Amino acid sequence: MPPADHLTDNRRLVVDRKKYLVYFEGIEFQLPKKEFDLLVLLTFSPSRVFTRDEIYNRIRVDDVFVGDRTIDVYVRNLREKFGQHAIRTIKGVGYCYEA
Repeated sequence: MPPADHLTDNRRLVVDRKKYLVYFEGIEFQLPKKEFDLLVLLTFSPSRVFTRDEIYNRIRVDDVFVGDRTIDVYVRNLREKFGQHAIRTIKGVGYCYEA
């Protein structure tokens, strides 16, 4: 089991929480903070479905507004970087990460 600050998904996706870096298929990505936080939330609990409210409450920082559409934009950006099938939409509920 990887340490709590580091996750590897079949060597395709590596998330390093200490360095705030993501490696996908050997390419390094430095994501915006909220995209990184969302990716960490989803990847460290694979297959768990997070509701929009849970996502909103967990990635909110210093009362900065993050709404449903903002979360959708973060998910779209992550899908563009790491593949359309990495994050699954559960219609009417939220999102989950598919390892």
